[in-house]
Amino acid sequence: MAGRLAIGLDQVFAASARWEAAAAPFAIVVPPVIAGTSPSAVAVGAIHADVTASHAAFGARILETAADAQQAGAAFSNFDGGTAVQSLSNVVSGLDS
Repeated sequence: MAGRLAIGLDQVFAASARWEAAAAPFAIVVPPVIAGTSPSAVAVGAIHADVTASHAAFGARILETAADAQQAGAAFSNFDGGTAVQSLSNVVSGLDS
């Protein structure tokens, strides 16, 4: 079919695995310890905390993308299987007629 993108089910599940692998490094980031109580040390510590939280949120979003891809593949498999069962049922019921 012209203009259609053909993606195999194995590619959908492989993409999910790649997204999950891409998210792994985001889970291990921790902010550095800033020694001192000066206003600048407190400000730098707060900046590091914000960056770390944003980093973790981005990693969580990547994991959501991985889960969504996995779910899409599973849904397609279920739909494809259901369609195959319905087609087979139609053939069988046609044989009974």
